[in-house]
Amino acid sequence: MHAGTVDSGIDPTRRGVNSWLADCYKQKGDVLKARTYLEREAAAHPQSYDTLCELGDIAFRGGDEEKAKTYYDRAYQSDPSLPRAA
Repeated sequence: MHAGTVDSGIDPTRRGVNSWLADCYKQKGDVLKARTYLEREAAAHPQSYDTLCELGDIAFRGGDEEKAKTYYDRAYQSDPSLPRAA
């Protein structure tokens, strides 16, 4: 095994790997572990619209509307194809 891989042989620095792992944990009902992997993905790829939206959804469902709004705002700002206010 080389540096930067986990025991499964998956390279955790590869774009989307942490999101994929987060989806696996969400399906198992482990939202805290899913959030951890999504936060890693957002740290590695801070302009990831989907990751930021998922973090916003988790925060919102967890009752943290302020944190959810922060993630949703970041997601909106990360996608230049979305319409902007004049």
